[in-house]
Amino acid sequence: MFHRLLVEKDVPIALRDGGTVFANVFRPAESGRFPVIITLGPYPKDVHFKDWNPAAWSRMTVRNEHMHWETVDPEWWVPQGYVVVRCDTRGTGKSPGRARMLSRAEAEDF
Repeated sequence: MFHRLLVEKDVPIALRDGGTVFANVFRPAESGRFPVIITLGPYPKDVHFKDWNPAAWSRMTVRNEHMHWETVDPEWWVPQGYVVVRCDTRGTGKSPGRARMLSRAEAEDF
């Protein structure tokens, strides 16, 4: 069974210390329980792959509007029955706060 793709943008996720990060959630449109593939990183979730690396984009054989730098393709995974959650880490993209790349705090957020 293949699932239709539903996209929810800028979903707030509350963190353990009261902070918030924002995510784009790509999920099956149907109700049910599904495994989740989640990413949290410094590359803003709303910047498309073609804008990060135009040279690589021009050589890709599979392209779509939801492609992002160094994350999975929701247009492939969601129909297979997965949820893809793409988060901006603190201080990047739409998530407020101060970025602390590769820190314990960032790992705890994740």
